[in-house]
Amino acid sequence: MLIDRFKAGERPGYPTLCRGRFNVNDHTYYAFEEPTSVDTLALLPALQKMGVKAIKIEGRQRSPAYVAAVTRLARAAQRLRHPPRNLPGTSGLAGFSIVRVRGKSMHAWCVSPDLEMMAARTRPAYLTLGPLLYHWPRDKVVAFYEDVAAWPIDCVYLGETVCSKRSELRARDWLQITARLTNQGKEVVLSTCEPIESESDLRALRKIADDGKFQVEANDLGAVHLLAGRICFVAGPYLIIYSRMSLKYYLELGAFRWVMPIELSQAGLAAVFAGGELDRQTEVFSYGCLPLAISPRCFTARHHNLSMDDCGFRCIGNPDGFTASTQDKESFLVINDLQTQSARVCNLIDEVARLVAMGMSHLRISPQSAQAADVVAMFNAGLDGVLKPTGLR
Repeated sequence: MLIDRFKAGERPGYPTLCRGRFNVNDHTYYAFEEPTSVDTLALLPALQKMGVKAIKIEGRQRSPAYVAAVTRLARAAQRLRHPPRNLPGTSGLAGFSIVRVRGKSMHAWCVSPDLEMMAARTRPAYLTLGPLLYHWPRDKVVAFYEDVAAWPIDCVYLGETVCSKRSELRARDWLQITARLTNQGKEVVLSTCEPIESESDLRALRKIADDGKFQVEANDLGAVHLLAGRICFVAGPYLIIYSRMSLKYYLELGAFRWVMPIELSQAGLAAVFAGGELDRQTEVFSYGCLPLAISPRCFTARHHNLSMDDCGFRCIGNPDGFTASTQDKESFLVINDLQTQSARVCNLIDEVARLVAMGMSHLRISPQSAQAADVVAMFNAGLDGVLKPTGLR
């Protein structure tokens, strides 16, 4: 995979995927990350006066020696309280990250109000429609879920999970959609944003938890801690659950279902299940572009040379995100605002029987702008054992 080309005499950047130059909508540039690092050492005195108590030194993709050297310089600058010179390879850009860690032991037990209803069904597994990952106009979202009400879907996840400020639907709109889907006999789960970044996000989640009427998919630990002991929740795919011990921890906090992280292998899943049955439902991402990572920066705003706070919601013009290609024109990633996704669609339709045999109780379909109804029909036929070729890829 060719991620960058350098002119004669041009200093090559650090050879990582995120720091390569990619082609996006006929423009070739550093779509994800600049090749230079942020250096805030000169700002330490000002940050201390502002009340900042901790700074984060990023160590990913760096050697232990590099991290140790930067840490020593940061501590020396803090003691001396004068601006040190910039580190080699840094840009001197302003910016900082504050780190706060708080531990809290929480134990809760609850039963999903829909478990009895789900147990009464006779299907080998249940079809779920994951939350809409893209920014669509309000009318298109409402019309989409009006169609979903008639589809053979058992469970529908609703809500904004990528960027909380871009949703055009208000709480009242989501409640109306919830009522329509529930009246059609579908289980409805409200999905939280990943990550929860603002006080308004927290207020909305607290209101849902206090109300106690809805099931929630928790996609970050802040949501888990807020929901634990109050209402049942689904442990979403963005939580790090790679072991049996991790899964038991979330079950004790009140999770009745978990969605496998997309990077968990079949061998890793077998290790989670080893040692006896756990009282849990297991959901697997079965169709759609895989959500790979989420960032505090917006790649769509970056593409249009806009700040994240003044983005103009340009993402509304990309109903399925837009593709970043390598220097040799190979599709590499889908840019979906703060989120990066696989350029290729994951399709596990040929694995349905094996997934059920492995203990999967729910198969998730991630909605896209085209062929969503056909995809649902295809998986429904697969679960009913009457699958016929559809030509979908």
